[in-house]
Amino acid sequence: MSDLADYGASVDSLDGGPTVNVRSLVDAWTGTRGVTLSLVDTPHTHPGPARLALDQVDDLISILVAARDHVAATASVDAARPGSPLVPKFRADLPPKQPRTALGAFSARLVTAPGMWALHPSSPFSSVTSASASVSHINRGRSKAFPTSLFEAQARGADVYVRYMPKGNR
Repeated sequence: MSDLADYGASVDSLDGGPTVNVRSLVDAWTGTRGVTLSLVDTPHTHPGPARLALDQVDDLISILVAARDHVAATASVDAARPGSPLVPKFRADLPPKQPRTALGAFSARLVTAPGMWALHPSSPFSSVTSASASVSHINRGRSKAFPTSLFEAQARGADVYVRYMPKGNR
């Protein structure tokens, strides 16, 4: 993200209606850039649309222009800085898959006891079919909790048992 702070402002509507909020949007993860416009109700807000007087409309337009200009300025700062989302970083290989947090500790414990079977924490599964699908994902290395093909799983009814098998022991 840029060194510039987010830009935001608001305009209160007439008659105690909702407040119009404007914020700049610069998402470093997705590269999304734009302006968000939202109506904010408070416990004292009357139901209905935001009604603005002409001078408030002028204020809102100038706030929108300022937010747009902020996003444009942020884009030029980010584009000039190495390592920004607009300047790609190339790598020869992808980082390893991260295990899901719920099952990550379970798979880490399996690694400490190679060859030993353990009941999967989600057992019993809701059906034999879902247990079989889970076994298939684990055995093919397609499960995020068990990212390598070093894990083996077998189903016994709706229960799934998993073990860690180092290379050469399978």
